This record gives sequence, structure tokens and C-alpha cells, in this order.
Amino acid sequence: MPLTPPKIILYGIPGSGKDTHGNELSQLLGIPHFSIGQILRDEIASGSEIGQYIKEFHDTGTLVPGTTTTEILLKRLQTSELQRSGYIINGYPRTEEDFRYFFAHETPTHVLHLLISDELARTRMMKRGREDDTPELINKRIERYHTRERVVCELIRTTTGVPVIEVDSSGIPSVVTRTMMECLPYAGIAGSRDHTETVAR
Repeated sequence: MPLTPPKIILYGIPGSGKDTHGNELSQLLGIPHFSIGQILRDEIASGSEIGQYIKEFHDTGTLVPGTTTTEILLKRLQTSELQRSGYIINGYPRTEEDFRYFFAHETPTHVLHLLISDELARTRMMKRGREDDTPELINKRIERYHTRERVVCELIRTTTGVPVIEVDSSGIPSVVTRTMMECLPYAGIAGSRDHTETVAR
């Protein structure tokens, strides 16, 4: 029986390496890796009616409504090409409302949750040297992760049956990526009784 195309949601606290590991996993699996920000920018660039609508939010620095974001994401993910190949989506859905809307229309095959401590997250973000990586904003991002993305991860684990695989992301990046690759086939075949596995911790 052919394997189901991997449809992966990648979660993690800011600084856990979602972009790095998502890109590496994308290359290893031969499937595209998306972030919500990139999908919204692509929609704006397309000049579509909905792209013009979200550009108004983008230009004023306000958040695009969650339902609109999810609709745009689903339109991209449910193309015949991506349904055949699979995909990796970075850090979405983010809220309980987004989660319920998304899962009513699309079911991922795996969720990978990259784990590091809050202290390591702060250290990594401070070392990036970005202008918006101030201590105050870093703390806000960490708090938002704990109150939004981490909560959604738990909802997925307890209500959907989709395997949620926790991976220690504090080590050498190449080792973390290899661990992610090694655990995916196992999660697809078996998984623990509560659909959660913690590896390389």
C-alpha cells in the first residue's frame, strides 16, 4: 500500500528552529514548506480580490482575520498538486477558532512540536540581532506561544487522533532534523496510546 503523502504541521516556541528544520525537512522529503506570512504575501502579489482585501490589513500593520487567513491557506493546501505531494506548514493553526475551522476541512498526517526551554529561546532570539528582538517583544512572543500555539497542539493531541511528536530542538540542528525524519515513519505506523511521542530528550 502506498504511503499517504506527508501533511505536516510544525510547531515550536520562537527560536526553536521552525524555519531551519522546516526547510531541511522539505528538502529531505521533497515537499514544499510554507509559512502563513509567505502565503499571505503571495496572495497580495497575485492581485486577487482577496489579496487586495488583506493588503489593507498588511499596510496598516493589523492582523488579518483568522477565518480569512485559514481560507487562503486551505485554498493553497487543497490544490491537487499539494494533495498528491504533501506539505509542511509552519505554526498554523494558531488559535482554537483557527484550529476548528482548519480541521473541519483538512487533516494533517503528523504534527511535529519542537521543544526548547523559554531561557534557550530568549538566548537564541537575542543572538539573532534583529531590531524587533528586544527583551519585551521576545517575552511577548514566548507568552503568545504558550497561550496560543501550545494550546492548539494539545487540542490536536487530545481531540483529533493525529500523532503529535515532540522533538527536543536544543541540540545540533543536523541531529534534530535527522531525529524528525526518523520519527515520522514510526508515528505514521504506530504511535503511543495517547498519540504523543517524545524523542531525543
